Amino acid sequence: MESRKRPRGNAYAMHNTSSESAGAAIDGTAARRESLVMGGVLLAVLLAYLRSLAGGFVHDDNRMIVRNAYLTHWSFLWKSIIYDEFWYLDPAHLPQTSYYRPLQDIWLGLHYQAFGLNPVAWHVTMLALYLLVVWLVYRIALRLTDDWRAASLGALLFGLLPLHAEAVAWIAGICELLCAAFELGAFYLFIGRAESRRPYWTASLVLYAGALLTHESAMTFPAVIGAYAFALGEPHDREQPAAGLISQDLPRRLRETLLSVAPFAAVLLLYLIARRLVLGFVLNGPLLGIKTTWMQALMTMPALLCGYLGLLAMPWSAAPAHRFSIVTTPASAQFCLPLAALVVLAAGLFVTLRNDRRGRLYLFALAWMLIAIAPAMNIRPIFPGALLQDRYLFLVSAPWCVMLADLAIRCVLALAPARANLVWGAGAAMVALYAAALWNVQRFWHDDVAYYTRLIEIAPDENNWHYGLGQVFEQRGDFAAAEREFSAVASRDPKSVVLYDLGVVHAKLGRTKQAADEEAEGLKRWPQAPADAYIGLAQLYDRSGDRAASEAALSHAESMAGGAEAAALARAQSKFNHGDLAGADSVLRELANRTPNDSRAWTMMGLVAARLRRNEEALSDYQRALALAPRDSFTRLLSAAVLLRMDRDSEALDQCRAVLAVSPNDPNGRALLDKINRKMAAQTPH
Repeated sequence: MESRKRPRGNAYAMHNTSSESAGAAIDGTAARRESLVMGGVLLAVLLAYLRSLAGGFVHDDNRMIVRNAYLTHWSFLWKSIIYDEFWYLDPAHLPQTSYYRPLQDIWLGLHYQAFGLNPVAWHVTMLALYLLVVWLVYRIALRLTDDWRAASLGALLFGLLPLHAEAVAWIAGICELLCAAFELGAFYLFIGRAESRRPYWTASLVLYAGALLTHESAMTFPAVIGAYAFALGEPHDREQPAAGLISQDLPRRLRETLLSVAPFAAVLLLYLIARRLVLGFVLNGPLLGIKTTWMQALMTMPALLCGYLGLLAMPWSAAPAHRFSIVTTPASAQFCLPLAALVVLAAGLFVTLRNDRRGRLYLFALAWMLIAIAPAMNIRPIFPGALLQDRYLFLVSAPWCVMLADLAIRCVLALAPARANLVWGAGAAMVALYAAALWNVQRFWHDDVAYYTRLIEIAPDENNWHYGLGQVFEQRGDFAAAEREFSAVASRDPKSVVLYDLGVVHAKLGRTKQAADEEAEGLKRWPQAPADAYIGLAQLYDRSGDRAASEAALSHAESMAGGAEAAALARAQSKFNHGDLAGADSVLRELANRTPNDSRAWTMMGLVAARLRRNEEALSDYQRALALAPRDSFTRLLSAAVLLRMDRDSEALDQCRAVLAVSPNDPNGRALLDKINRKMAAQTPH
C-alpha cells in the first residue's frame, strides 16, 4: 500500500509543482513585459527632455540663484527653515512673501554647494526627479485601473505632456516638481496601505509633510485622500457606477473617509502652526499680486477654470504665459458663457458616469483634478500676466492622463480589431503631437531673451515683459536693444519709473546730460528707490561737472538706510576719476576700518593701488574682496588684469575663465581672455 501511495503522492506533488512553476513563469513573463514597456516610457520621456539640458538660468532663477549672495553660505539651509521663501531678498524686512517653502530653498542651497552655477547639473537632477514622478504616476495608475496597458499609456501621456515643460525645463519650477514627487509618493503608499498598514501610513505621512514644506498647494491633499476613501475605499469600488455612492453604505463610507483623512489633517495642522511661528500668520500674509476684490476674483473663477480645461484638452498650446483678464461684472460674457459651459459639462458627466461601470474611478479622478486646481483659483496672490500658467496643471494632469488612458484602452477592447487599430493610430498620433510640442516649448526656457521674446509675442502690450527684456539686454551690454524696450514701456506709460532705467542706459551710451535728467525725473516717480539709485545720479552729475547737484544727491543717499557706505564709495570714486588718488585712498581706508566686511571698499582700494602700479598691494586688496564676495566677477576680472601685468599668465587665465563661467557673455572678460591667450601663444616656442 505504501509503495502505491507514495508514487501517487509524488505524482500529485509534481503536478502541483509544475502548475505553480508554469504560473510563476507566466507571471515572470508578464512582469518582464511590463518592465520593458515602462522602461520604454521613461526612455521616451528622457529623450524628449534632452533639449532642456542646454538651458540656462531664466527669469526667477536669477534672483533665486544667480544673484542670491546668501546661497554661497551653508547657513542658507537653516535660515530657510526659519524664514519665508524669499527671505534673502531683504532679510531686514521679513516676511517678504506669504510662501513658506523651506525644502525648495534647501534644494537650491544644496545644489549650489554641489554644482555651483553650472545649469546643466541643475537640469539633470530635475529631469531625474521628473522620471521618478512619471514612474509614480504609472504605479498609481496601475493600482487604480488594474491594467498595465492603461497605466503605461497614462504615464506616457503624463511624461510627454507639453504643459510640464515649465515645471521641468525651468529651474525655478522645482517647487511644483518636488511637491508632486512628495504628494504622489504619499498617495501611492496610502492606496497600498492594505499590504502593510503601519509602515505605509508612517511613510505616507512623512512624504505629505515634505509636500507641505515644499509648496502650500499641498494643503488640499487631505481632500484627495477623502475623495479616494469615499469613492474607492474598497478594491471592488473601481468597477462600480457612481450612482450607488450615496445609497450604498453611506455611514460606513463617511466613517472610513474621516478615519483616512484624520492623520493627514493632523499633519496639516502641525504645518499651519509652523507657518504661524515662522511667518507670523497662517494664511493672510503680504498681498503682492493682483489688486482685485474678492467678488471679482469669484467672478473670474469660471473663465479661469475653463481656460485650464482648455489647456488640458489642447496641451500643444503650452507657453510661458497665456492672455487672460479679470472679470469685473456678472453681466460680462466672460462670466456667463464659461459658467454655462461648466454647468452643461457637469450635467453631462453626471449622466454619463452615474451608470458607467468605471463611474466611481472617473468620479474620483475628476474630484482629484478639481481639488488640485483649487489653489490656482485664488488669483489675488498671483502677479498680473501670470493668471493662467502651465505649471499649475502639473498635478492636475496626473488623474487626467490616467482617465484618458483608461478610456482609450476600454475603447480598444470594446471595438472590433479594425476600429481598434484606428484608436491605436489616433493614440500614436496624439503621443507624437505631444512629443513634438514638448520639444518645441522647451526653447522658451533656454535663456531670458527667448523667454521674454515669447511673452511679448503672446502679449505685445504687456509692459512687464518689455521691461524684463530691456533689463536682460542691459545686463548683456546691448544698450541699443535695452533702449528700445524701455522706450516702448515709457511711451505707453509716461508716469512709469522706467524713465530711470532709460537714463541708466543712456548714461552707458555716453548721453550724460540726458541720462541725468531722466534719472532725476524717474526718481521722483519711485518713492521706494534705494540709496544706490541716488548714488548713480550723483555720479552722472559729477561726470557732467555739476558738483553741487552731485553733492545734493549724495547727501540724500547718506540719509537713507545703508546709504552712508555707498556715498563714501561714490566720493572715493569721484576723487579717483579726478586723479586725486591719495584722497580716494584715504576715504576708502576709513570706510574699510568702519565696515571691514564691505567688499566694495577693498575692490576700490585695489583699483587705486593698481593705478599707482602697486601690483602686490592691489592683488591683496582684490583677494580680500573676493574672500567676502566670491561671486563678484568684476573684482575677479580686475584681479586677472593685475596678474597679467605681473606676468602670472596662467593664474590670470584661471581668473578670467572663472569670470566667464559666471557671465559667459561678459565682453570685457572675453576681451581679456583673448589678450591672455595671444600673449601665451606668442611666448610659446614654435
